[in-house]
Amino acid sequence: MSAALLTRLETADTSADRLVLFDELCASTADCPDRLGSFLHFIQPAFCDPLRGVRSLAFQCARNYIAANPGMAEYFTSSYFMALLHNQADIALHALSVLPELVVVGRCEFLTTSFENFSRKLIISTFGPVIRFFI
Repeated sequence: MSAALLTRLETADTSADRLVLFDELCASTADCPDRLGSFLHFIQPAFCDPLRGVRSLAFQCARNYIAANPGMAEYFTSSYFMALLHNQADIALHALSVLPELVVVGRCEFLTTSFENFSRKLIISTFGPVIRFFI
C-alpha cells in the first residue's frame, strides 16, 4: 500500500488527483499515524494546495501525525507559515482556522516553536539591515 501510494502521489498532477490520494492516505493511516512518516514531504506542500479539500486532508494528516508524535510539531512549522502568510486569502484563512487544533494536539509545542521561529525571522528581516549598518 505504502509504496504504491507514494508512487501515485509523486505522479499526481491535479488537485483532484491529490484529493483522492489524500483521502486514501488519511483512511489507511487512521489506526497508525506513524505510517504517515513516509508521506510528510507530500503533506507539507498540500497546506497551500488550491483545493480546500486537499488542504483539509493534509491538515488532518498533520494533526494525526503530531498527536502521535508531539515532538514532530516543529517539522510542520515552515510549511504551516507558508500557508498562513499565503497571498490567497482562502488559503491563509484556512491555515488560521486549524491553528487551535494543531496547538492542542501538539500539546502547545506547535505554537511555541512556530512563534519562536516566526518572531526570530521577523526580527532578523526587520532589524537585520540596521544591525549590519552598525557592525
